[in-house]
Amino acid sequence: MYFNAVDVLKAYGLDIDKDIKPTYLSFGDSVEALQDGKIDAAFIVAGAPTTAVTSLAATKKVYLVGFDDAHIRALIGESPYYSPNVIRKEVYGTDDDITTVAVGAVVIARDDVSEADVYNFMCGVFENVDEITAAHAKGAELDLNFAASYTAVPYHVGAIKYFAEKGIKVTGK
Repeated sequence: MYFNAVDVLKAYGLDIDKDIKPTYLSFGDSVEALQDGKIDAAFIVAGAPTTAVTSLAATKKVYLVGFDDAHIRALIGESPYYSPNVIRKEVYGTDDDITTVAVGAVVIARDDVSEADVYNFMCGVFENVDEITAAHAKGAELDLNFAASYTAVPYHVGAIKYFAEKGIKVTGK
């Protein structure tokens, strides 16, 4: 799964080659360029709160661009890996909650990664959700059942073993 600014622009009837002048920057560089007035906007794809945006909000008024329902439906119709999402106003100090879209994070391993390594990774994540959440609020969204239903990519044998131990059947290759 990935986020692509082109998908969003297309949902709004915009063309990346005709309607905008793209600049490809990291989160930190995007924040600096926004602060310096070198760019007008940035697509930032990360779990909120994101340090780059939080640091920008500490020095400038942050305006997040929300999506209306019709454009969210159009975007999801063309690119079903998006889902509606709300960034609460408290996250960045905006005046209102912001309706936007999100993509799920997916970890993909090559077939030659050992069963034990993938199994241990699964244990490390799903057996430590509280600790992960303490480090970042998005950790609270980790959900084993969602992880078992999220991707069309076949699951690695190490993941299949972990899911099976939790009573969840998934398919591999």
